[in-house]
Amino acid sequence: MEKAFITRAPTASELSLFAKYLGSYRDGSGNNREVDDSSRADSRQIERCFAELLDGTTTENKAFYDFVIESNESGSIAVRGASVKSKEIKKLLNYKKDSERKKMRAHLEISNSSSKDWELCREYGLTEADFREGRHAERFGEVILKRQEIDRISSEQAYVAASKNSSKVFISKHSVFISILYSGLEKNVNRPGF
Repeated sequence: MEKAFITRAPTASELSLFAKYLGSYRDGSGNNREVDDSSRADSRQIERCFAELLDGTTTENKAFYDFVIESNESGSIAVRGASVKSKEIKKLLNYKKDSERKKMRAHLEISNSSSKDWELCREYGLTEADFREGRHAERFGEVILKRQEIDRISSEQAYVAASKNSSKVFISKHSVFISILYSGLEKNVNRPGF
């Protein structure tokens, strides 16, 4: 199965269609408000746009995956999941110089359960002081990724069990993180006619 964003890069027309889906929330139905009182899609609405575009289904909860895609393959139902992370560009580090801007990175939050992360870090002898001082970065990364793997496997098993369909199989290697960066409107927007 070939799917944009999941198993291959999206085409220009797929990106354009996705932008139109997101743009539909500019009509006031988006849950995030801009400074000019217009609206834009919130994170849950972005997930719904992806699910619609890719013929998937949103999980509508705090599961590991925000949406899943099912397809009939080789006598079973293959399931692929995606976790969508969105961030407003201006909330990234604000670099003043062009040379600094070229080095700017988008950080992907892969965990929104810091209490579980810290619990596991403590089990491995890692402390908040270690984190603040930048010690043992590789070990911190390994522990957090380990918890992510545990949560992913648990979420996949729960999804299959809830469906009561034993022929469903998660294809983990085609389950992805999708990162969306967006820019909001600035406070001093010049709008003709207003």
